[in-house]
Amino acid sequence: MSASDLLTPDGMILVSINDENRARLELLLDEVFPGWRLGTMTWRTQQGSNADQQCFLSVDHEHVLVYGNAGFSFNGFSKSYEMYGNPDNDPRGDWRTSDLTLGFSYKERPNLYYPLLDQKTGITYPPNPDRVWVYASEARLKEGQTLQAKTMEAFIELGQIIFPAEQRVETWPTLDALLAAIDAGDVPKSGKTPLLRRDLPNLEFWVGKPVGFGRPKFKRYKADLRNQTQPLSSWITPSFEEGSYEAETSFVSSTNQEGARLVETKENVKDAARKASRVPRSYGKVLFLTKDQSRLRVINDDGSLGLTVDWDDLTPVREWLRNTRPMTDHGLDQRVSR
Repeated sequence: MSASDLLTPDGMILVSINDENRARLELLLDEVFPGWRLGTMTWRTQQGSNADQQCFLSVDHEHVLVYGNAGFSFNGFSKSYEMYGNPDNDPRGDWRTSDLTLGFSYKERPNLYYPLLDQKTGITYPPNPDRVWVYASEARLKEGQTLQAKTMEAFIELGQIIFPAEQRVETWPTLDALLAAIDAGDVPKSGKTPLLRRDLPNLEFWVGKPVGFGRPKFKRYKADLRNQTQPLSSWITPSFEEGSYEAETSFVSSTNQEGARLVETKENVKDAARKASRVPRSYGKVLFLTKDQSRLRVINDDGSLGLTVDWDDLTPVREWLRNTRPMTDHGLDQRVSR
């Protein structure tokens, strides 16, 4: 019997290791769990340490190696909807405004770099040359081209593009006037980024047109969210005031494993005995192991050494996990989570 036999078809294992031994452990786990590697997380373990005197480096984290069966996926965390509301009594429900741009420049996505016109007011908005519009324009589509989302014009017709109600609007009568405004930095900006520059193409287009200095926003409905949860981040920063178990409880709750278990190796048996007095509801008693010569032994609640881990027969370990599993309302499972 191997360690993988402890896992159910949708089971997973998380192994925490310091930076010094991470590479060697990853090679070992690749042999034990071939094809099971899901990724790596970084767990911040302290708020500062005595820096390495050789290179003045404070190592404040450990690595968590993630391996799992094909049926496993993280559950994630519930999203917060505090930013959603319905101030205009929209029949489509609660909504929020979000950015209308995409993280590509006009050279990388030239088809998404175009002037955006509010037909109700006649005001035109320049695109951001460093962050193009996120939605394509019907005028830029090629024959037979299909899109993953609606066009900008379709969203405007649906009322999901919110144009600024109050803003500065400027009309430059000549190209020289526009260039003078560009040189003076008196043009629409996104943050500190000027949206009109001398090096940009088709500057003549902006001459004689009312140009808005505000930025259009997208009206995003809560009902349109594809996922009601957000994915688990690979960067974990527990609250040191609350303690490590609270962070572990929050983390385990995201694994989508109702019976997830925590297995922890300890050199200090007294520390294991101290921690054994606390039993987190989300994953039950922690199985503490320590090295005893060439063997691994289970640490009892009083700090004494208990049963020996026999890698050829893990039945006693399975029995220990079964007898100390967390009680839930949805059934009971055993998982090794660390």
